[in-house]
Amino acid sequence: MNQIVEQYLEDQRKIFRRIEEENRSKRLLELGLSTKEYLEDQEFTEDYQFFDDDLQKWYRYIPIDVTDAEYAEICKYAPKEVLPEKPLKKPKENGVKSAIQIVAYVIFAIGFIAGVIMSQELSAGIGVAYGTCAVVLGILMLGFAEIIKLLDKISITKSI
Repeated sequence: MNQIVEQYLEDQRKIFRRIEEENRSKRLLELGLSTKEYLEDQEFTEDYQFFDDDLQKWYRYIPIDVTDAEYAEICKYAPKEVLPEKPLKKPKENGVKSAIQIVAYVIFAIGFIAGVIMSQELSAGIGVAYGTCAVVLGILMLGFAEIIKLLDKISITKSI
């Protein structure tokens, strides 16, 4: 067989096997033949869309391992189509949180620059006061942005 044709067929077989495996995993998940896999760090990711209130961890469902014979038997008796209980929501970045973070960083920068200028123009005490006010206000703004992020995460968790 021509080497180019042989390479093409091998590539197509790999693609077919990958698609077949994805469909198999999806079908097992639809039928509820899955286990929970927990995320070690606490940050939300699109892969781990569920939250366990008891363990305080994000998790996802992964299909259980089945042999080809078991899968064929499952398909033989399983309904043709299983509708999910609730569609999964894809969280999007909270625009308010991002805007507040940007404002906080701008406050840091402007406060630092104003503090340096005031130190040179008037006195060091006024410059330090400007800088300190900017740092405090910036930290408060970042804290507020973090609270919004956490509330958004809770909202996502409760809606699933």
